[in-house]
Amino acid sequence: MLRHSEFTPIHSIIVPFIHEGPGLHALDAARQFDAEITLVGVVVVPHEQSLSTGASAARALRRLLRVFGRDKRTTSKSQVIVSHEPWNELAKLLQNEKPDLLCLEYETHPKALHVTMSEILARPPCDVALVRGKISSKPKQVLVP
Repeated sequence: MLRHSEFTPIHSIIVPFIHEGPGLHALDAARQFDAEITLVGVVVVPHEQSLSTGASAARALRRLLRVFGRDKRTTSKSQVIVSHEPWNELAKLLQNEKPDLLCLEYETHPKALHVTMSEILARPPCDVALVRGKISSKPKQVLVP
């Protein structure tokens, strides 16, 4: 007898926007779902610099998030993560927010967040979608392994 798991609809998606980094293609993919999208800004500060050096980047990122947040299904967090260890901070936020899905760009998000793909997938804070490339039109078929 085969057991089937019950499909749980996706109602909430978090898309991290990295200052001068990835986020736009993941947002395009998230828009394909009928779900609330939350944009989270992330500013990565090198370990040898003070976190305060990320203040101007955080302001610029907030402005960008407000522009993308004009979509009625999209909201943006006013708080932007400024961190030396951005993945740890993002994982904490995900544990608190409990989204249905985290949408990341395949190679660029892990690199920007200073984490390996193995680390993300070994202990994901929630379900994770990895997007490779731009989605220019609504897909007719999607294969999910």
